[in-house]
Amino acid sequence: MIAGLLLSVGLLLSVGCGAARSSQGAATQFHQDPGAAGPYSSAVKVGDLVLLAGKVGERGQGFAHEVTTCIDRIEATLANVGLTLK
Repeated sequence: MIAGLLLSVGLLLSVGCGAARSSQGAATQFHQDPGAAGPYSSAVKVGDLVLLAGKVGERGQGFAHEVTTCIDRIEATLANVGLTLK
């Protein structure tokens, strides 16, 4: 269980820190996930930097399932801006 949590935190950090460059003068793009419950941006892209909104996993089927669905949702949001976790 702890290993899955550490993996998800590590993935989030690598995605968030991987493109931390100067984005001065770059256009800001707001992206919304299909089926979003409101006018919220699931991702904001400024130059090479992409910031993701918080994601949660699907509860009720155990911790591993919750972590897996959380990572799936992160991958879907990244796909909407043309990125992957790889």
